[in-house]
Amino acid sequence: MTTLRSTLLVSLCLTCAHLLDPASGQQQQVVSAPSGSYMGSTLTAFNGMEYLAYRGIPYAEPPTGDLRFRKPVAKTPLSGVYNATEFKPFCLQFRPGLFGQGVEDCLYLNVYTPTSDPRRKPRKVFVFVHGGGNQNGFSDLYVPGSLVSWFDLVVVTFNYRLGFLGFLSTQTPACLGNFGLWDQITALRWVKDNIASFGGDPDAVTVGGESAGSIDISVLALSSHASDLFHRVFAMSGFIGVASGANINPDPVPLTLALARREGCLAVNTSDPVSDADWSPVITCLQKVPLERLTTTAGLGAATTTGPVVDGDILVKDLPSLFADVQYMNSTGVKDKDFLVTLVENEGALFQTFIDASLARMSPAQVNALPANTFLRNLMEPYLVPLSPGGNVDPRVLDKVVNYYVQEQVFTPVSDVTSDQIFYLPALEYFTALYNSRPRGDGKVFFLQFVHYPAFAAGPYKGMVHVSDLCYLFDLDPTIANQVIDYKLNGTLWAHVDDMLKIKYSRMASVFIKRGNPNKGVSGDIICDWPTFDPEEAHYLQFSEYSEVKKYFREERKR
Repeated sequence: MTTLRSTLLVSLCLTCAHLLDPASGQQQQVVSAPSGSYMGSTLTAFNGMEYLAYRGIPYAEPPTGDLRFRKPVAKTPLSGVYNATEFKPFCLQFRPGLFGQGVEDCLYLNVYTPTSDPRRKPRKVFVFVHGGGNQNGFSDLYVPGSLVSWFDLVVVTFNYRLGFLGFLSTQTPACLGNFGLWDQITALRWVKDNIASFGGDPDAVTVGGESAGSIDISVLALSSHASDLFHRVFAMSGFIGVASGANINPDPVPLTLALARREGCLAVNTSDPVSDADWSPVITCLQKVPLERLTTTAGLGAATTTGPVVDGDILVKDLPSLFADVQYMNSTGVKDKDFLVTLVENEGALFQTFIDASLARMSPAQVNALPANTFLRNLMEPYLVPLSPGGNVDPRVLDKVVNYYVQEQVFTPVSDVTSDQIFYLPALEYFTALYNSRPRGDGKVFFLQFVHYPAFAAGPYKGMVHVSDLCYLFDLDPTIANQVIDYKLNGTLWAHVDDMLKIKYSRMASVFIKRGNPNKGVSGDIICDWPTFDPEEAHYLQFSEYSEVKKYFREERKR
């Protein structure tokens, strides 16, 4: 590390070059809340400032035994002083080779607060939902030392059930699904009831999320079950699509059937269960399946998607019908919520890595035998089916769309098309529908695209790739992303410009969390006169070293 770099770290008090060391806890602190008394630790952030951490607090009873595939049960108040100085185990992972298998008793949260007098005016609260495709991930990675200590916020992170345990569904009361979302609601309810004891304002909560975490909070914002639990939404790289139905699992039952047959809970030759009475003994059997059997999708065929479903409870109906239901939309309070929506320029690099990994497993002869643009065509065709008469895609139409992405590529055709279809268009659908559902078209959505070519993107995937923006919000080393997605990032190449952008991005986020409008109280070198989104002009902030307000976002892709 150069002398200049070291000087910058001291003077700016912000960096993303290294993970914080959770073992740096010093003197212990005790907080008494309605749910119990908690002994925390004083930690030192990488910026040299101290903050308090209360880690591994149980917010629900262990979802084991009869509580597997059931809604969470809020934790009963604890007696004595609970040791909240260390993280607790994370939830079961679909790919346990990344960070370990995880456990079933995993519903714990972490509270981070500034060290100054908690009797002062209550602080704004930021609750963050981690990503990972609703199949992997955990809260421990997202250390908010700089965000807490520099911007005087209370930050909460937590684990929630993933994969089968979080999202298996029969579409009947035997197992409606969305258990991971119910975990999130339960954690938010804990925050509502207890955060004042940690110096936070329960009436000023912003819920944020990234990737699947962002998709999930875009669901919660529409649910009456969460209507009073948060007031602002900071959504990063993920939304459910209203018209397209993107990022909602339209038919979870085939996966449940395949799992039940694989585990012997449903005989191969028997007919598929239909009624709730048919499904109940199947779910009772699955509640007893060894945990390690639920970490793999081997033998389940192509039906391996887990995630939010329309369950008639959290999501009461399909999205177009829901947005058209004025009475219901009014009951959720979503029209009164402020939104900050951020997307990175190269979201689709995530899918390019998957394809590159597939190609690496093939022989040169197999690669050469592939027809031109095979992967691109396979990715594009499903999105054209709903737009095609009878669901039959005209090959000429497919050729035209594929050729467009080949000729107009920004990063790669695969990256560009998945950026559009999985990230950009669902987001635009969502807040266009939100805008149209509000009186006088008051969208209250601030939309940002993060455009930057960091030096630490040293591999083949250039620009701001999916998840890299988290390094500008949390104290997170970019290299850690390689353990989940093989971007070949090199955290040692974090540069002066990244320090500057981290300050700008985290400050902007903190202003939104505090005031609901990132324009207010932010100096002109960060943003200037950033209008809210409307479908006609589609204003957005192109966030970079030299940020600029633009409009007509992705207009050329709509033609």
